[in-house]
Amino acid sequence: EAGDRFGWSLGAGDFDQNGYEDLAVGVPMEDIGAIRDAGSVNIILGSSSGLTTQGNESWHQNSSGIQGVAEAGDRFGLSLAVGDFDNDGDHDLIQLTGAASGTESISNLFLVNENGTFVEQATARGLGFRDFDFKLSVRNVANKP
Repeated sequence: EAGDRFGWSLGAGDFDQNGYEDLAVGVPMEDIGAIRDAGSVNIILGSSSGLTTQGNESWHQNSSGIQGVAEAGDRFGLSLAVGDFDNDGDHDLIQLTGAASGTESISNLFLVNENGTFVEQATARGLGFRDFDFKLSVRNVANKP
């Protein structure tokens, strides 16, 4: 819908392990049913001919397997980052959302398992997001390949 901010945040990686880059797209102002600005993340799969609509997924906090409940103003997908968070060589995804109350950020870590599907591994509640930038970044601080 208009104003959903499709593409506000992006993350690229070979999530389905087929050798082609996939794209995670944050849509933080997406309405989920009657829940305004709950937000979502779309996973657009890559192929030999580029990005494709086949097999794409859309997640939000009311999706099966995702912790939490979609609330007005959550802005799920506000910020995305891709990295190998469990050191298994696969691209994993982390997302940051603002809480409905506007005082707390929530992050979800999604790890790619051996058959190329996402499994939510952790949800963390953080400090007030009003005091921080809305962007996540990933860095290998241990200097390991």
